[in-house]
Amino acid sequence: MSTGIPSAWAILAGALLVASCSQDPSSGASTETTNGIFGRLADTDSSPAAGAEVSIWDAQGERQLASVVTDSHGFWRAPLPPGNYGIFASTRDSQKVDWRFHTRSDTDTVRLALSAPAAATVPTTDKIRLLGTPFRAKEGRFARIPGGAYTIATDTDNGFAALGSFRVQSGMDDSILIPLRDSGVLLEDFDDSDAAFLYKASGPKGDWSMRLYGLSPSDGILFPASQSIADAITSRYAWNGKSLKVEYQATHGSIVQIALGFHRAVDLTKLRSIRLRTKGNAPFRVVVGAINQDGFAAWAGWSEPPRPEWTTSTLRPDVDMIQMPSYSPWSNVAPSATRFTIELLGMGTPAQIMIDDIRFDGVDAAAFLP
Repeated sequence: MSTGIPSAWAILAGALLVASCSQDPSSGASTETTNGIFGRLADTDSSPAAGAEVSIWDAQGERQLASVVTDSHGFWRAPLPPGNYGIFASTRDSQKVDWRFHTRSDTDTVRLALSAPAAATVPTTDKIRLLGTPFRAKEGRFARIPGGAYTIATDTDNGFAALGSFRVQSGMDDSILIPLRDSGVLLEDFDDSDAAFLYKASGPKGDWSMRLYGLSPSDGILFPASQSIADAITSRYAWNGKSLKVEYQATHGSIVQIALGFHRAVDLTKLRSIRLRTKGNAPFRVVVGAINQDGFAAWAGWSEPPRPEWTTSTLRPDVDMIQMPSYSPWSNVAPSATRFTIELLGMGTPAQIMIDDIRFDGVDAAAFLP
């Protein structure tokens, strides 16, 4: 189904182109390597976590690059250049842990917060790991891992094969069945901001964003008034835990764009489907875009009607895709996708939508790693 409304991608086409510690680790003049990456670790009561161990890993969770200890104020610093890193923090007795993925910044403090570790058991004799992390199972058991969302993958010399995504809460001990009930790569469920989902860009040049492309002075985003994705995440009427909620008023032809940039171009040629849950009275489009080094943009997408109750949309390549001059065939976008967007369409009256549980089926999860 096509609405005939130009995509916000058309509007954007020409413009779119993380050993010593101190109380103030970002102060003073610096180059990319002098400040390194730095952060602060808080205990469960928000007080500084002094004397805790912080290890920094490469983006794939294969190599430990540095290990430091927090000072009396909970601050730490590692002499590494800006880049994509996994950061694991633990008290010396391993009774409290945290894990976070940090993306390219030498000016922002990485904030970590300790909590009780979780555990997960998978009934398999295969070697398995949590993709993009240093966490590997021993006889199918992941012990003392930080709470969060993860993708289980086989761990062999020939690479990875994703088995599915799951979430475990701090302090819980779960049994994870294979195959997982909800298979595929879990791109986002809005339940935390710990970047356990490695597939999105969570640094200053990425992450989710929200923007109104209005045609009338009366157009506006009503909730959240700040137009901040963080303020749009709510547990009220959520699908499970927390969901993204947007309320807006826009004339016909106007668009509210909710966009997510990937760390890098991702090969989606093996994609079977994109699945997401939505609820609301707003029609919307789901668009995947690609922008090459020359700034050329291509996008392909699907139109979806309003969903009065929580409903799962399953969107398949080359099935009921938007047929408009400004859109490209899926084959033009899939080899090097760089952006995922949800476009909320103006109706002339107040509208709202809630979004949750976005999954990509059939893709190689390792391809999403930075």
